[in-house]
Amino acid sequence: MGRPIGVAAVLGLVTGAVVGLLNGLPVAYGGLPPMIVTLGSGIVAAGLALGISDGRPSFGFPDSFLELGTGRILGLPIQLVARLVS
Repeated sequence: MGRPIGVAAVLGLVTGAVVGLLNGLPVAYGGLPPMIVTLGSGIVAAGLALGISDGRPSFGFPDSFLELGTGRILGLPIQLVARLVS
């Protein structure tokens, strides 16, 4: 959508936090089983993604985004470095 990678990363983190909160509330205060809540929210998220994208694949990502999946920092995969930092 032409947004900078930093903005996309922050929006992804905020979305994850909101979904985590929405998953946690019924588990913590409603006594619902965590697995059932997680499966249900996953189905809802998949439906939203399908509706938003009209079922079309995403493409045209900038090289900086693709680097997140294939790049290395100090010889280590970026995903491992991110995990160790978090």
